[in-house]
This record gives sequence, structure tokens and C-alpha cells, in this order.
Amino acid sequence: MKNKTWDLVPYPNEKNVIGNKWIYKVKFNSIGDINKYKARLVAKGLAQKYSVDYEETFALMEKMPTIRIILALFATQGWKCFQLDAKSAFLNGDLDVEIFMNQPEGFIVEGKESFVYKLKKSLYGLKQAPRAWYRKISGFFIDIGFSKYFCNSDLYVLNQGKDVVLILLYVDDLLITKNNYEIIQECISKLKITFEMIDFGLLYYYLGMQVYQYKDCTYLSKSKYISYILQNFGMEECRYAVIPVSPRITISLCSNSQLADATAYRQLIGSILYLTISKPDITFVMNLMA
Repeated sequence: MKNKTWDLVPYPNEKNVIGNKWIYKVKFNSIGDINKYKARLVAKGLAQKYSVDYEETFALMEKMPTIRIILALFATQGWKCFQLDAKSAFLNGDLDVEIFMNQPEGFIVEGKESFVYKLKKSLYGLKQAPRAWYRKISGFFIDIGFSKYFCNSDLYVLNQGKDVVLILLYVDDLLITKNNYEIIQECISKLKITFEMIDFGLLYYYLGMQVYQYKDCTYLSKSKYISYILQNFGMEECRYAVIPVSPRITISLCSNSQLADATAYRQLIGSILYLTISKPDITFVMNLMA
């Protein structure tokens, strides 16, 4: 309501009206403690009709190699990296089509039970929501002087003489880095004026990675993520190994034995492949197992 996401209007005849539902989630911090309880209203985007309720849906997503490069860059240059999170990011996206939605459960306006909401801003669950948010935030960066990096559309660069500010966007998470603290704070202030932002200060926890920024080094850890993998696949009591794979092991594509659970194996391999982002020493054996 504060964001003016919708208008309450009479039920439109011959118009597609979609439903909605509440999604509840428990958010945890980097050490596994409960951070907050979250409730989010989500539109049932599966009921949307192509060319009626939406057209384009594609939204750019940051690639992991770019994130690794940015982490390596501020670590080797001695810069500080700051993190921000856009609150209810998708609600900032502007819609260019008419979308009608039923009133949410528990918040039906008395005396107007038959009315529906006409959406003015995007809502989580809509097919075009990620694209609308990306278009909004990207336009904002361009307006304040940033330019998109030529080979990566989610990396924004601001050149001010000898100073270069880098902003990396991953959906609603933003990383800002440069050695000039004043310019960074100016950019953060502009972001807070336009969008409702949570300022986490120095980067500490990002995409499952714990980041420790010291004066002379930057340290990455995925201990929480590793603990999650071990717990999820029942390997908390497993033995430690000095090297990732035994040099005497033989793997064959033509083995006669069948996997007990192929789906669980794929989930395990996928989970550990994500771990190679910060642990390149296990990359070879993980590609071998994949």
C-alpha cells in the first residue's frame, strides 16, 4: 500500500483476473540463527495469458565468474566492498499492461468484496516481474551517470577521473566497491532516496559465502553451506580426506551397477558444483563426478 502497487476497482467484465497466495519463510543469517520471519503476497502467474497479461519475460542474471572477478578485484586492490539489499525489489517495477488480481486472503475490503485490484506495479509471481525490476533499476543507474559494462549487463561502472565505482547487481542484492569512500556513500544515498534499501555495511554474507575483509587480505568461507550439504545428504559423520579424490579410484561410464537414487546423486553434484566458486581445488574431481 505504501508503494501504491494497486488500485481497488470493480470487477472487470471479459478480463482475466488472477489469484494470489501468501508465502511464509524463515530467513537465517550466516551462522544459521533465525534472522526474521517473512510473509510475502505472491500472484499466481501461471494464470496469466501470453500477449494479454505479459509479453517479454527475460531478465538478465549475473554470472558467477563475474562475481569471482569482483571479489578478486577488491581483495587484490585493497578496496572495501559494501552490500545493499532492495526491500521488496519486484514491487518497484512498472507494468505496461493491465493486470487484475483478486483481493488477498485476510485483507478483503469490507463492503467491496466483489472488487479486485488493478496492478500498477509488478508483484512477486508475475511472469514479467523480474524484467520490470531490472528495467527500473537499470534505468536508475544510467540516469545517475553509470554505464553498463560492455560484456556484462549487470555490472555498472562510474568513471570520475581516477576514481572508478563498480556496482554489481544480482536480482535484489547490490555490491558496491571502490577505494573512494565518499563516492560510494554518495551512490548509496541516491539509492536510498529512490528505493527502500537495507544497508548491510561491509560485505559479510553473499550468496552462501561468508566474506571477511581485513586490512591486508580478504577471506572467503562457505562453512555454513558445507554444513548444509552434509546435513541434507546425511553425511555429517563422514570421514575427512586430505585430497579431494583417491589417486587409485577408477570411474567408468559403462559400469554395470545402478545408482540407488539418481535424483539424489544429481542434487548432490549440483550442490557441490556451486561450492567450487570459492574452492577451485575440488573443481577437477567435481567435473569428473559430474
